[in-house]
Amino acid sequence: MILSSGGIDSTTAMAIAKSEGFEIYIVADCCGDISTEAHAMAMQRCIQAGAVPMTWIQTILEWQRDWSRKATYEGITRILRDHGGAYGMGIEYAATMVHKLPPSQPAAG
Repeated sequence: MILSSGGIDSTTAMAIAKSEGFEIYIVADCCGDISTEAHAMAMQRCIQAGAVPMTWIQTILEWQRDWSRKATYEGITRILRDHGGAYGMGIEYAATMVHKLPPSQPAAG
């Protein structure tokens, strides 16, 4: 079972889930707190309690598993191209230079 939590006070959700026996992976760049210091302290506490910190890109790539999963391929690569910074630029480069596809258009809005 996967518990995914993001937002303010994810550490409380993590503590409850941990006490109920869940294995915890916390998406550090998708949660926050009332200040930068509070977030840093909360992340330290989560790690001390056994949570595995990850980023949103690590999470989405682990959910995708590999690029042969065609059902989610287009959606995942679109998200990464539009929001993945340098990683998204790498996907765009591979698509256009290696696979000779036309350049993608950014998502509207």
